[in-house]
Amino acid sequence: KRMRKNQRAGAMGAMGGMGAKGVKGATCAWARCLRMLGAALAIAVLAALAACASRTIQGLSPGLSTDEVSRRAGPPDLQVTLPEGGSAWFYINGPLGWTTYRAQFDGEKRLIVVEQVLTEGQFTLRILPRRTHRDQVLRWFGTPGEVARYPQSGEEVWQYRYLATSRQMICLIRFDAQTGIVKGYKFEPDPAYVNAGDG
Repeated sequence: KRMRKNQRAGAMGAMGGMGAKGVKGATCAWARCLRMLGAALAIAVLAALAACASRTIQGLSPGLSTDEVSRRAGPPDLQVTLPEGGSAWFYINGPLGWTTYRAQFDGEKRLIVVEQVLTEGQFTLRILPRRTHRDQVLRWFGTPGEVARYPQSGEEVWQYRYLATSRQMICLIRFDAQTGIVKGYKFEPDPAYVNAGDG
């Protein structure tokens, strides 16, 4: 009995020895774990939704009519007329998702190609500072996830989320608000997911 009392006393002493700092540290560690778990769950859900959408869109064959595409994949989130003729339909998994599928049709309303356009390669290829116009960006990448306007600097910034391998990234495109011409763009980690893992 004396041994059991000593064991209990030792355990209580160890717990007491943790003190307020030890309890606070453990609480912060649990909070970090929960934030990371929440971010991972959000990523998994969005990835699953994107996968479902991609299976529907990517399974479409060139030559299908706009009516057939609409029947199989549903109505687009955005439809734009292209200056060279035809149109582009956008299936957007935003503003929180990382994919946008662009279906391009010719003047006869027949499908030409379906592409996932939110990639660093596409941004680098399609965006030319001091040359590309805001309307061209819209016609290629669809509606941005976020738009910010800065009257003092006369700029407008569009944000697109995308995945680079397994990293959550954003592309920030700066426009001259008056002319609509691209002033520059950059890639950086998505702060929503960087902060999720910070203490």
